[in-house]
Amino acid sequence: RKVKIFVHPFGRNSRKMATTTNTGKTDEFGYKNQSQYYESYRPRYSKELLDRVIEMTSTGRDLCIDVGTGTGQVAVPLSEVFSKIVGIDQSEKQLSVAIEKNSSNEKITFKSCDAHELTTVAEPNSVDLVTVGQAFHWFRDQEFFVGAANVLKPDGTLALLGYNFLTLDVAELEELSAKHYAHVRPHFQCDRTSLEKKYMDKELPFETVQLEEFQVKQELTLKHYFGYLRSMSPYNLLKAQNESNPEWVDPVDTLEKEFEKITTAETITVSTPFFALFLKGYKA
Repeated sequence: RKVKIFVHPFGRNSRKMATTTNTGKTDEFGYKNQSQYYESYRPRYSKELLDRVIEMTSTGRDLCIDVGTGTGQVAVPLSEVFSKIVGIDQSEKQLSVAIEKNSSNEKITFKSCDAHELTTVAEPNSVDLVTVGQAFHWFRDQEFFVGAANVLKPDGTLALLGYNFLTLDVAELEELSAKHYAHVRPHFQCDRTSLEKKYMDKELPFETVQLEEFQVKQELTLKHYFGYLRSMSPYNLLKAQNESNPEWVDPVDTLEKEFEKITTAETITVSTPFFALFLKGYKA
């Protein structure tokens, strides 16, 4: 695991977080079948990474708020340690999957809530840990920091988690995948560059800024890998905009056919570059 501790320079602000259709705005993760693909095929944070999140939480294990919880990839494993988890998101379709999958878990409460309104979820100075998994690049960063600082206990922990594009061990397949990413990347409706920089381009007004990196290599079925690609918001945006066009060609379908020309294997070796950015001691 790589650990980096920074004295951080000031950076730029992010774009607005996407919201759900019940507010009259686009749910970037509410396209047809996207929540099911997200739950089934998105990378899972490793035990090593989640153990570090727990270790970095020094004020107790009473309450964690998981912001941009999606279908619960962070909230669910942390519920094994924390007395109470509140998972919030603005995607009603993501939340519906989370609630259905975890209906018997009494430690977790899932709520529809704006990331910038944490004070409506918890009392001031009451939260041990605020987590954000693969979502901070959708937020108005400085506004979010203020809200998180308000609800966190003194010396509470804010953990921004994420991962970059998956990479493949077979060079020819990785080249094809890189071309696919280049094709869909301009259609992200968020600050994707900041995610790729592990949010270190942001203004981070905290006394402690600690970045840790985790490389996870695993075998995935091709079905799983293509399911991951179909869970991505730019792909779903492109599909929604073009599927009524008889001349449009689905880029993931195209990639599958290109893979078939190179390999007959049912599995591939995939590397996922995860990171955790730990922030403590908000400086108002």
